[in-house]
Amino acid sequence: MKTTTFAPAGHYASSMKIPGMPQIMFSAETGSGTGAGDADAIAAAAAAASVEKHAQETAAAEAAAAEAAAAKELQDAEDAAAAQAEAGKDAKTLADEKVKLLREVMDKKNKLKEATAATTAAQEALKAFEGVDVAKYRELIKKEQDAELAAAEAKGDFEAVKAAMATAHGAEKKTLEERIADLEGKLGEKDKTIDALTIGNDFGQSTYIKDTLTLTPAKARQLYGDHFEVKDGKTVAYDKPKSAASRNPLIDASGNPLVFDEAFKRIIEADPDKETLLKAKVTPGSNSNSTQVKTTEKKVVAARSGLDRIRASFRD
Repeated sequence: MKTTTFAPAGHYASSMKIPGMPQIMFSAETGSGTGAGDADAIAAAAAAASVEKHAQETAAAEAAAAEAAAAKELQDAEDAAAAQAEAGKDAKTLADEKVKLLREVMDKKNKLKEATAATTAAQEALKAFEGVDVAKYRELIKKEQDAELAAAEAKGDFEAVKAAMATAHGAEKKTLEERIADLEGKLGEKDKTIDALTIGNDFGQSTYIKDTLTLTPAKARQLYGDHFEVKDGKTVAYDKPKSAASRNPLIDASGNPLVFDEAFKRIIEADPDKETLLKAKVTPGSNSNSTQVKTTEKKVVAARSGLDRIRASFRD
């Protein structure tokens, strides 16, 4: 007699296998709607995330290591090149270069220290004048000097008064001379600039000099520059240089100054040595002039008979 044993429903369902069907495992319900299957899924996801993070960290570490290796390789190559360059020098040359470099470094350090010390000293000295109004200080000094002068005059000490006046006059004169020298220097620079933009430009751009003379513009100005001056911002030419007496400006029929090239042409033509300054003029085809001669064609006269000749003689 066979005995039939009944298994629990959950056990039977979990162990039931059907060929060709996916195997499904069922977990017993706990009454809350979640079983052991959810925990396994969470654990699997966490494991996958950990593996991915580890892979990313490993890739980043490998990239950093490769970059560091490349940098080290480059530095090693530069060091090797430097060592190879120094290898070609003897010990004395290397020692001299190192000594020179060391001296330059020490010299720069000393200069930096001196500059720092001078700056500090200047700042300390300026602290003593903090809050001082320079204009008021000068005014007080002037009042003090005037008071001393008035006191000396009141006492009849004219020598002291004269000495004070001489000192003040000398100081004012020195200041005035320095100011004049400064202004003259600035004026001279302006004159040079104006001269370069007017007379210098005229010589440099002259077609007459380039096409007609054997002189360069610079040489032409060196020889004849004293014939020109700037008046009211324009170049004015003279028949004689500055050092000559009774010289006259070169003007046109209307009394206006001649343009540069025309004026310079007159100056050159008045020079006794002009033949040595002018370029040789070569006329194309010289000594090869040919006069065309018109040739007269000969008339061909046909032979005539005696009667024709007689008739022709009557017509002539």
